[in-house]
Amino acid sequence: MHGGKPIGKFNIVQYCNGKSSSQMLKSDDRKKIGAMMPKAFAVYEKSDGQVYLATSNGMVMGKLFGGETEELIEDVSVDVEKMLRFMNFKFSIF
Repeated sequence: MHGGKPIGKFNIVQYCNGKSSSQMLKSDDRKKIGAMMPKAFAVYEKSDGQVYLATSNGMVMGKLFGGETEELIEDVSVDVEKMLRFMNFKFSIF
């Protein structure tokens, strides 16, 4: 395991929307946002046997940038919330 110790069941799932990505990255001022792309989810099982899903809160992240960047991040967040609706997904502060 390249020096690491087993951590249990843990996967990272990435989501990318080509249309949203091209809108975000077409501006030179926003190319740095590429470091946060694509949207990632951690899916993991804790020692109690429960499975969890964690991701960043796009609505909060968007506020850090403001303007059109905020709008684009919020649009993706709404899409993600729609996809996760089947889980009754709720964001926590973190």
